[in-house]
Amino acid sequence: MSTFGIAPRSGFALAAPGSLAVSYLAVVVAGWLMDLGFPDRNWWPLTLLGVAGMMWAIKGLGFWKALGVGAVGGFTFYG
Repeated sequence: MSTFGIAPRSGFALAAPGSLAVSYLAVVVAGWLMDLGFPDRNWWPLTLLGVAGMMWAIKGLGFWKALGVGAVGGFTFYG
């Protein structure tokens, strides 16, 4: 029985990346995907995959590690 009549969450959820190296690799790929989604190539659905990859890569990390991983992803995207 749940509190206040709210049912527990059931659904699909991805597990957090196993290591920091996997997170760094994921944000590099995600940055490239987001770059490919820009208007010059017009492959905009890749931007959605890139954002999802960035969010997955920082899942479960602390603030400073997530900041570092996000910075690498941002530099990959803008660089």
